[in-house]
Amino acid sequence: MFSNYCYLYKLNCQFYHYCSALASRSTTPDAHEEDLVRNMKQVQNIKYAMDCERDDIFDTIAFANDHAGFIQCLDLSKGLNVVLAHSGMINHVNKLYDNLTVLTNDNPICFFYDTTFQMGNFFLSLLSYNHPCFYQNKTVLMAVYIHCYTEEVDHRRFFTEMKFCVPNLDSPKTVIVTDREKSIINAIKNHLSSVHHVFCWNHMKQVIQPFIF
Repeated sequence: MFSNYCYLYKLNCQFYHYCSALASRSTTPDAHEEDLVRNMKQVQNIKYAMDCERDDIFDTIAFANDHAGFIQCLDLSKGLNVVLAHSGMINHVNKLYDNLTVLTNDNPICFFYDTTFQMGNFFLSLLSYNHPCFYQNKTVLMAVYIHCYTEEVDHRRFFTEMKFCVPNLDSPKTVIVTDREKSIINAIKNHLSSVHHVFCWNHMKQVIQPFIF
């Protein structure tokens, strides 16, 4: 992350020095007329030329700043780590927890977390939950995690961010269903210690099926 800040600082310095050079030329008696900035259109052209020189890291940071209600976390310290969750959905889940007694008679909310989708160099993890107000508790997507690695520290980063957004996530009011991936098991054990953690039945069947048939 420090290198990214250095890049942004360097970019701002380049822009400052460029503007300073234009200002100095405009006050120099022997400045050429074609070197002077005459109107706002030429300023926009300069800005456009600088925008074309930006790299993917700069664009990602700019996108995160423009979509603060959707991008909950952007971490570039170890590859790309992005947590996506709409602020409206986060508020809705918090209200479900507040009204859990009325909605489910204090039955916990069941979440599902899976990392089975890989998009090129990135992994896509989905956090969904059974909505207690829908018929047959239909599953609703809550958050998406885009990451480069699948170690415990990566899943910990996601669960920490989700716990910050939904404090009741780390409580006996929550059930989390996952596969038997060790890094996910350890991340939940160490950082969501109050939840009820169970394994996915479909994954269990895939594991034992070769020994039965």
